[in-house]
Amino acid sequence: MQYGKVKEYSIERGFGFLEDEMNNEIFVHVTGLALEEGEQLLEGQAVTYEIAVGAKGPQAIHVKIQKDEIPKKEKEDKII
Repeated sequence: MQYGKVKEYSIERGFGFLEDEMNNEIFVHVTGLALEEGEQLLEGQAVTYEIAVGAKGPQAIHVKIQKDEIPKKEKEDKII
């Protein structure tokens, strides 16, 4: 599982970009979203996701809005 934030997302176009912890952009398509009913991606939201190889390179899948802060243990693991 990866952690990042929404850089930009267009509901009308059905795609956008996330930003990982190293400020890299990751493409996200509407088909990669795993949102609960009524949720939508908004700029700056914290998200969790996985990376898959799409037709044009890496893209985010299983994208979920992060409702809680990253657990402390996982934060420490990421520092190393």
